[in-house]
Amino acid sequence: MPQIAAVVLGHLALLREPAGRGLAIAGLVLGYLGLALTAIVLTFAFAAIFAAANAGYGY
Repeated sequence: MPQIAAVVLGHLALLREPAGRGLAIAGLVLGYLGLALTAIVLTFAFAAIFAAANAGYGY
């Protein structure tokens, strides 16, 4: 997942390169945002699959 790479490399960039602080922070923000959105989408997808699997139509 590229989000994990963005978070890891953003933290490494903050430690190693003070001149690139703005880009490192942007990478961290986008990485964490991507991780959060991925978690939300997967949660809704699994909930939809679970709801569809347990839906009784009463035929």
